[in-house]
Amino acid sequence: MELQERKEYEEEETTQKDIGTTLITIGFIFWLFDIFLLLFVGRDIREGSFFFVSWEIAQAVAGAVMIFIGVRQKMKAHVKDDA
Repeated sequence: MELQERKEYEEEETTQKDIGTTLITIGFIFWLFDIFLLLFVGRDIREGSFFFVSWEIAQAVAGAVMIFIGVRQKMKAHVKDDA
């Protein structure tokens, strides 16, 4: 493989924008899973143990935090691009 071919196949570095997008996606997946549980397994959770309710609340909070951090990372990346 020649030098030019190696340069073409090099991976790009992970940027803050990529990390932000990943965190937002994971946060929304957490929220979608919570909605799924509430809609389809809601009665079992409401009548079930304290563990499931606390787990769902913790997962919703974790999702919100990931989305918030992801949005901030993307905003920082855009500010650097504009400057």
